[in-house]
Amino acid sequence: MIMNSFNNICKSHLREAFFLKTKSDYLKLFLIPIILGCIIYPIIDDLIYGSAYDTQTSFFTLVCALIWVGLFNSIQVFCTRRETIKMRYYQERMSISGYVFSQFIFEMLICFIQAIILAIMFFYMIKKPDNVGLYINWKIEYFITFYLIMIAADALGLFVSALSKNIQNAMSSVPFVLVAQMILSNALFSLNTNFDKVSMIMISRWGIDALGSIAHIKELKGGILLKGKFPEITYAASKSHLLQCWSVLILIVIVSILLAVFFLNRVKNDRI
Repeated sequence: MIMNSFNNICKSHLREAFFLKTKSDYLKLFLIPIILGCIIYPIIDDLIYGSAYDTQTSFFTLVCALIWVGLFNSIQVFCTRRETIKMRYYQERMSISGYVFSQFIFEMLICFIQAIILAIMFFYMIKKPDNVGLYINWKIEYFITFYLIMIAADALGLFVSALSKNIQNAMSSVPFVLVAQMILSNALFSLNTNFDKVSMIMISRWGIDALGSIAHIKELKGGILLKGKFPEITYAASKSHLLQCWSVLILIVIVSILLAVFFLNRVKNDRI
């Protein structure tokens, strides 16, 4: 009975999420990955698969772009609707958890389409690699990794949006989130022990590691030197390691959504 009620709430909020966005909103969401692909891919095409370091730099740039897209999708979702959520909670006893989960399902669909766009552009605009892939078709592995990075960033954006009481606070936090993802990725420079522990929760670290594993980055020119300079990221070209990277990204998604539910529940304490 409780599960049926929760499912009905999720379906109701999911329909609402679809209709809250205008045609121009959807146009922006799907134009952004196309524009980013047209800017980034021609640049990294000259670098990727040439040497281990250049390939890592290319993946770093790509992962930062994927994180930015995910954050852009969701960073304003809850903070712009906070007053409406508050009123509906008091008037209708709206389920906050149902509202968050239904919004996340909607975000998953948006990220899925965006990941398809970016993946297709990647396959056609980037030169073909000689030795990539671990599990199945290398294109599918790249797509799954793109999608998990984007959905993890999207879930992080929902958490930040739930934490923020207004759009100004949410948007001002974006540069800090992006800078943290860049610096703590372990791909720019080797971090000391304390910061390396913090990097374990960074989307960028696991995203770059997964892409590097698929590309067999250690087998490229300078792979041994790269391992010595960045020992924290293993780039192990094995199925188990790729699964580990994917699993951590999924864990980041779960934790971010649970935190979003927790902090959005604070709307109950806001003054009407």
